[in-house]
Amino acid sequence: MLKLKKTLWLALLGALAFPMPASAAGLWEPATITRISVNSGGTAFLRLDPISTNVGYVKAGCSTNGLWQVAFDASTPAGQAMLSLALSAHLSKKPVRVVGSGTCPANAGVEGISFFDILPAD
Repeated sequence: MLKLKKTLWLALLGALAFPMPASAAGLWEPATITRISVNSGGTAFLRLDPISTNVGYVKAGCSTNGLWQVAFDASTPAGQAMLSLALSAHLSKKPVRVVGSGTCPANAGVEGISFFDILPAD
């Protein structure tokens, strides 16, 4: 029994020694918000128009929708804060930085948001 525990422990340590491949996540920086939509379920969608080329950008594999770049649950406090920030940036025509989550939790075909902020004016 002790030998089995030792073997399992060593196998676990060996698995942790090799890095797991990271999920691809989108990056839009700088970008402008060209469209905002919220459905009846509380999911908010943002369409982004990148101002410059995002070197190294790779959207999430689950992101298959060609219209919307990111989506989030606007019914949560964090989602309401992101929606407020998105509306502010859109109305003031300020550039934003959006970092994708690499997953599609709010909508099966649209990447979620990990980080979102309004960029300073030039």
